[in-house]
Amino acid sequence: MTTLAWSPTLALNDVVMDHTHEEFIELLNAVGAAGPDTIEAAMRAFVEHTEQHFAEEERWMTESGFPPLGCHQNQHNMVMQVAREVCARVAKGETTLGAPFAQAVAEWFGDHVTVMDAILKQYMDMQGYTPVMQAA
Repeated sequence: MTTLAWSPTLALNDVVMDHTHEEFIELLNAVGAAGPDTIEAAMRAFVEHTEQHFAEEERWMTESGFPPLGCHQNQHNMVMQVAREVCARVAKGETTLGAPFAQAVAEWFGDHVTVMDAILKQYMDMQGYTPVMQAA
């Protein structure tokens, strides 16, 4: 089951950002498709990736001087709070939470990328800042 498909509307025409977003979608789809035996590992992988993904974007915002960092960061924090809570509940046996969680995040993500991340990309371009992933 695909919760969210990569599409040209999600592309920001930045290799680093687009690659990270494609990975995010792949892991989100794994959560949405996971069964009771695989949901815990899928949620852990999603949370780990998303923590790194958001931390990188927030580093780029800080380094480029992005003015609405707080607003963007608040959205990240909201998603991470829910993801960590779902992950903890799944670990305690609530294995049916994956699909509804994935669907809710998919609905949020489309708007987040096309508005918040697009603005960030445009700002970084104006500043001459090129996002680079740090080694893990």
